[in-house]
Amino acid sequence: MYNVPNLLAFIRLLMAPLMYMLLVDRDWSIFAGIHYSWLDYGAAFLFVLASATDFFDGYIARTFNQVTTLGAILDPLADKMLTLAGFLGLMMLDRAS
Repeated sequence: MYNVPNLLAFIRLLMAPLMYMLLVDRDWSIFAGIHYSWLDYGAAFLFVLASATDFFDGYIARTFNQVTTLGAILDPLADKMLTLAGFLGLMMLDRAS
């Protein structure tokens, strides 16, 4: 249950809301003084990083026979949350600027 692929899927699950916040919550006080384009670059970087963790968690799980029931649930959930956060964030991007 506690293995590297599940940890990577959980980290990817946490990256989705952060990516959404970078795209949508631009007037949040924590982002004060940061130009909007840097927030976009940060969101893009998070998406690429999360995509890499998706590759590696699948590779590690299959190569080292660490496939678990939790991972079978967490991995697709994290993928769908990341995709949904990206689509909704890009859809709301015009309103946030």
